[in-house]
Amino acid sequence: MDLLTVIGLLLGWMAILVGAKLEGLRLDSLLKLSAFCIVGVGTFAAACTGFTMKQLRGFPEALKKCFSPGKQKAADIIPIITGYAKKARHSGLLILEPELKTQKDMFFRKSLQLFIDGNSIDDVRNIMESELFIWEEQEKIYEKFMRAMGGFSPTLGIIGTVMGLIHVMGNLGEPDKIATGIATAFIATFYGVSFANLIFLPLAAKLKARREEALLIKEMILAGVLSIGSGDSSLIVMEKLCTYLNEEDRDRIMAKKNY
Repeated sequence: MDLLTVIGLLLGWMAILVGAKLEGLRLDSLLKLSAFCIVGVGTFAAACTGFTMKQLRGFPEALKKCFSPGKQKAADIIPIITGYAKKARHSGLLILEPELKTQKDMFFRKSLQLFIDGNSIDDVRNIMESELFIWEEQEKIYEKFMRAMGGFSPTLGIIGTVMGLIHVMGNLGEPDKIATGIATAFIATFYGVSFANLIFLPLAAKLKARREEALLIKEMILAGVLSIGSGDSSLIVMEKLCTYLNEEDRDRIMAKKNY
């Protein structure tokens, strides 16, 4: 589990609740089912309206990535690619065909398969760059959906507050209930702003970070496969791929130089 995501979400809500307690508010006074329905369900419904079912089919799986560490690390892929480069340089690209059965990354497998099937470097580059573009556009949709929820949430909170105030204005004949009614009405605004800034927008930022991390790895894989297809030595492949790493990982990989 990605502890930073969990800690960030929990710490944000704890700050709100502790602050409310220090102000002397009863925490149960912040619980209002009607406000939750208006803001929570209304926000989700409004955001869904702007997208199609096909676009959001993979959203639950994408959301899981916010709470789990990346399955692939850029530094861990370099030994695999350089190993392929060494085999291909000594025995030809066909020697890599058995490796495809053990390669779980579909992007990696497809790009290698295209070379093994005899396609040119330009063809492989064009095909895989197109696939990369389509993948990235789909991943951006999940981020856009979460940002849409972050945009609608405060507005739905205001709607809930207005509805509460309408109810209060309809009971002006009972002055003792007006103060309580107004306080209850503003809970919807509290939900709307809190959900947007403590859930939806932070998770949208995390989705963006996960997308950029995965994109860097895919670009690195493509650069490595193209280098293999060009007949580069494993050392040259390693040098190229190390440019995608941060300084710490780059120094660690370059210190070995046994590929």
